Amino acid sequence: MQMALIESKLNRPKTLATHINRPHLTARLIEANVPMVLVSSVAGSGKSSLISSWLKESHIKRYVWYSLDEWDSDFILFFNYLAEGIRRIEPSIGDTLTSLLLNASSFDHAGLVRAAVGVLQTLEQPIYLVLDDYHLVENADIDNAIRAFVTYLNSQLVVVLISREDPMIDLSTLRMRQKLLEIRQADLSLNEMETAAYLRTFLGASYALSKQHVMMLYQRTEGWLAGLQLAGISLQSQRDTSAFIESFSGNHRYIMDYLIQEVAAKLTADETIFLMTSTILEKFCAPLLDSLIKGLPNETVNHTNAQQLIRQLMKKNLFVIELDAVQYWYRYHHLFRDSLIRYFLEKEPAVYRQYAAAVNCLAGDWYAVQNQGLEASRYYLKGNCDQKAAMELERLWAPMDMMLQTASWLTLANQLPESVIAERPLFSLAYGWALIDNGRLGDSKQWLDNASALVEALPAPLLKEKQLVSDWETYVHFHALLASARGFIAGAAGDFDSLMQYGEQALATGSAKKSGVTHMMMAFANWGQGNHVGAEQQLKNAVSAEGIHGEWLNVQNFKMVLMEHYIQTGRLAKADTLIQQLLNEGENDSVLYPTLYLGMARIAYSRGETRLCGEWLERAAKAGNVCALMDFQYKYAFFTAIFHADQGAFEEAFKQLEIGKKHFFPNPIPDMYTASAVEAWLTAMKHQRAAEIVETVDTDLLFDQCRATTSQYVNAAILIEKTAVMMTLVRACEVLNDESDLSRQRVEAVIVLCTDLEAIAQEHLALEAVVHFKLMQWRLLKCLNAVTAAEALASSLKAFSKKTQIVRPFILQLQPSAYRQWLGMSLDEDTKNVSASMLSEPLTARELEVMFLIADGYSNQEIADRLYIALSTVKGYIQNIYGKLEVRRRTEAVQKARQLGLV
Repeated sequence: MQMALIESKLNRPKTLATHINRPHLTARLIEANVPMVLVSSVAGSGKSSLISSWLKESHIKRYVWYSLDEWDSDFILFFNYLAEGIRRIEPSIGDTLTSLLLNASSFDHAGLVRAAVGVLQTLEQPIYLVLDDYHLVENADIDNAIRAFVTYLNSQLVVVLISREDPMIDLSTLRMRQKLLEIRQADLSLNEMETAAYLRTFLGASYALSKQHVMMLYQRTEGWLAGLQLAGISLQSQRDTSAFIESFSGNHRYIMDYLIQEVAAKLTADETIFLMTSTILEKFCAPLLDSLIKGLPNETVNHTNAQQLIRQLMKKNLFVIELDAVQYWYRYHHLFRDSLIRYFLEKEPAVYRQYAAAVNCLAGDWYAVQNQGLEASRYYLKGNCDQKAAMELERLWAPMDMMLQTASWLTLANQLPESVIAERPLFSLAYGWALIDNGRLGDSKQWLDNASALVEALPAPLLKEKQLVSDWETYVHFHALLASARGFIAGAAGDFDSLMQYGEQALATGSAKKSGVTHMMMAFANWGQGNHVGAEQQLKNAVSAEGIHGEWLNVQNFKMVLMEHYIQTGRLAKADTLIQQLLNEGENDSVLYPTLYLGMARIAYSRGETRLCGEWLERAAKAGNVCALMDFQYKYAFFTAIFHADQGAFEEAFKQLEIGKKHFFPNPIPDMYTASAVEAWLTAMKHQRAAEIVETVDTDLLFDQCRATTSQYVNAAILIEKTAVMMTLVRACEVLNDESDLSRQRVEAVIVLCTDLEAIAQEHLALEAVVHFKLMQWRLLKCLNAVTAAEALASSLKAFSKKTQIVRPFILQLQPSAYRQWLGMSLDEDTKNVSASMLSEPLTARELEVMFLIADGYSNQEIADRLYIALSTVKGYIQNIYGKLEVRRRTEAVQKARQLGLV
């Protein structure tokens, strides 16, 4: 569901008749060939008028004019307006941006920006994006979006920021790179000649000012356009021009205060009431004002219609700005509005506050009739109309939740008294869910309990009678939503039994619309409990139900969860087939690609296809820089850490581990690579390469760690940790092995432990762990010289590996000659292990990529282009390679690498 937008916010303000041309500034704008224009100056200096006239005079048609308000700090709302503005110029591109927004729950703010950049890069002709009153936006994510547009869309988008203050963007870098045109107060201030021309235009030919008077006004306003305009308004009603001009002095704020009082003194009663009413509103139109004034106390209704009053004020040049071409929506100059509000407030504070509250409530009523709930709720909250605000916000929760705007919804909801929230069952539930979505699971429970108690105590007829529910369409799914919320909390705490119970409760409600999510909850519960057959069936049920009742992107997301399940359980062929299907189905939806590429990398990794794994990781990283699902970054970092550790590049591996921790995104999907699992793996790989392993590990402690029950449920991450520890323990057994009875007993005990862990891995369909534990048993049987048992195990292990396509354990645990003999592998498939085991300092994954390209005859520049890195970086990698291989030139490096089996 797309939120209703205020059309006038995307209209260029009409150039006033009194506008003065600024040809030297317009010429600078026309001649500038930069991706960003900043017009930064004080209020009332003609910033918007300049850009508006430039667009008109330059016949620029491809522009988006977006007039910002404080609520446009909401990231998703900002992008909704941006998408709509683009759609008016390029319908297909705008529709694609809107599609991304409708599926915004699939990726984070940075991912949405990358996706938008990718879409906008397809523009064949540039678009000018004008953001008026940008100082009202206070959101670092929006600043980052603008920064990305300026950086990556040089030829497709020109960003024009109109602001009273500099944005939180690195302007110095843009200046240095000549990507910025700045127009500031000194540029916008009128000179003496422009001041004279402006006053002639404003006052008319019949009203002549002497050069001395013009000079005095120029000096006292310092060319400030708003000051001159207000001076002109007052001059029209002055009998003694000289006396007025001579008394006209002070800084901008005092000039405004003085002139506002001058203006107010000349207004009729109807005009005064009209100004007092309309300045309370951020924007206004005649129907809205007619509705307001008619709803106010009787003494305020003696007036002509609002449209006539608007025109009357425009004739008096009272800072009324048209917001569309059809003269429907208007606003006042911000400075004029602020000064009038201060004037009315200081005149009669109590009366004005009461009046403003009444106006805000009536404005909320008008917007509610127009089905613009967001604006209605804001005005209701300003007017302390709490019940009406609650009704609108309750109706807004479901669509705003779908569009990832729960943080904004929660900000509005928090302005209500808790007593209002506590008496409404659906609002309490929505409030609880909003807290969950914003990471406040502990605070959510009381509101979920309150919602449940209200529903039990108040039957539907009574709720209708008391008007305690406004969104009955969502209320139908109350019990399914409540069970889902409680299930989410339980799952986050690792309570899979409770998660299962809540999933069954949600399913029992019969809510078809929520059945896809309900089946997914039950899949997670089964998965967490180790029931992988049940988990797979529930995942398939979720895909089917969502296909009938839900969203297409959710269907794709659910299939990707099924893909993750296949990979974790070692069913590589099924995972591969599903990924290919998703790639074909998602041809125009690149948001899925990074995770799919990462899945292909993990499959290649398990198959022992090291070089192919690296290539898929490279593709995943490149696609992820454009757009990705919210959990991609940490999953990519954790897996890459594992990959680097296997090659002996531990510095890079631990760096990736920290990146993953930093970007961790809570996800109900049981993770295969958690921070603790990755850390255990990295430590184990370092132990594998330790020269004196007996001096670096405590074998008794390792044995106890592997034997101990670490969780009520065993999952893939726990098995990775146990595999890592067991690999170190087995290596220690091999190093410590001798002919003593104590040594034999130690090895036999570890074999039993391996057998037990293999059984657990079999039970939980962790097929890669099964291969690892079988291979460890084989190594330990070799230690005992149990030739017959070792050969039998080797035979079954070869067959199992061939069936599952799982090869990586052999590469990690065995020497190159041993596993090539076992599996008939070519040198291309074990290069990383050879690099790690036969060099004093192994090549990193990136250095090995560079070595491959050197061997293939690529030049330094070609390598840089292929790997998307700087030429100087390539040269640095090559020098590192020469040092590690102990060679001095390319030919020697290639020869040495081939001798070692690296290429």
